[in-house]
Amino acid sequence: TKTPVGAIVRVQPLEKGRGFVIGAGKDCKPRQYSTTDSGKTWSKPEPVDGGWARKVDTPTEVLTPKQPNARACGDQVVFDLSRTSAEQAEALCADGSVKVTTDGGVSWGDSGTAPGALAISNRLEGGVLSTYAARIDPKCKGIQIAKVIKGRDAEPLGCVTATVPERTGAVAISVASGTGWLLIGEDTYTSKDLKAWTKA
Repeated sequence: TKTPVGAIVRVQPLEKGRGFVIGAGKDCKPRQYSTTDSGKTWSKPEPVDGGWARKVDTPTEVLTPKQPNARACGDQVVFDLSRTSAEQAEALCADGSVKVTTDGGVSWGDSGTAPGALAISNRLEGGVLSTYAARIDPKCKGIQIAKVIKGRDAEPLGCVTATVPERTGAVAISVASGTGWLLIGEDTYTSKDLKAWTKA
């Protein structure tokens, strides 16, 4: 699918055929583009209202529903951002720490650590915020998937043998109930249990 803008920082499917992306053009200002036909056509750029996204031009800041320039990781670069609701989201910081907000991005606190992580995806499981990290670990020749919960060590789940691209943003992960999608460079992997992964 041809994207409506050069730099994409968020993709959000809504229902069959409908969804939106948040991205930026040459001016680096975040805009939202929506589609009703699975990306064949896109709306004109609109201001982002109530959205979550990393900032293209300022990697230490994130756009949140209540803070347009939130510094979830202080002075560190934000590697990834994953939301669970309009009020709750987590940010992955360059040092592997995970920060959480429950007030729309106004304040941030500790949510665990994922050393070597390049991307995260989170969801509520039995009322507990669970974070899944795609990370580099010496025990895996590629990308290791680990589960992170505040107050516990990261729990390794699986390993995807692959060459890890050096460019930023080349690894992404998304999880649902017991299933997942992993992007490594140009390759996509899927899993039905978040442990064994198959190239799509």
